[in-house]
Amino acid sequence: MIEINLLPDELKARLKQKLPPAAGDMRRFLFILPAATAVLACLHIYLAAANIGKNAQLRSLTKKWQAMSPQKKQLDDFNKNYAAFSDDIKAIQKLAAERTNWPQKLARLSLDLPEGIWFRQLVIKSGVFTLEGSVLSLQDDEMGLIKEFIDALKSDAEFYQGFESLELVSVQRKALGNYSVADFVLSAKITAR
Repeated sequence: MIEINLLPDELKARLKQKLPPAAGDMRRFLFILPAATAVLACLHIYLAAANIGKNAQLRSLTKKWQAMSPQKKQLDDFNKNYAAFSDDIKAIQKLAAERTNWPQKLARLSLDLPEGIWFRQLVIKSGVFTLEGSVLSLQDDEMGLIKEFIDALKSDAEFYQGFESLELVSVQRKALGNYSVADFVLSAKITAR
């Protein structure tokens, strides 16, 4: 191929000096190729070792997880039981927030109590006041004493305030020696404020 260079002589010399020889490019490429290959091989070895380490760590953590499985089951059971108790705690906190004067109500309950009646259990749960008691009457008038007690509670404004209703839920008679005893259950729904 014929080359025609129309540049002045002083510029021709500079252009020839700037052009690198083709053999130098090839030598540089031959040095870079093994270095790049070595770097890639080292990187590959490093990533393979890291992968092996992560797999070993994964197996170790999987074994720990399986070993903790019974503890997780116990924790789940505890959380279920806690949730059940939590509802009762929320009801108690709600009652406390409403500022029902329970000591005063209990005092009024004992003042309204006729002779021959005693309490066996008092429960406040899920917005319901439940009172279990027993009655002993020498005149065999257990139902009359229970009715008298319920009427006294309903007419006592300090006690009855905060309740929607007060009802007799059940009565069961039984004999103790020569006496007749009646077990009763009263229930009152607490009004929401």
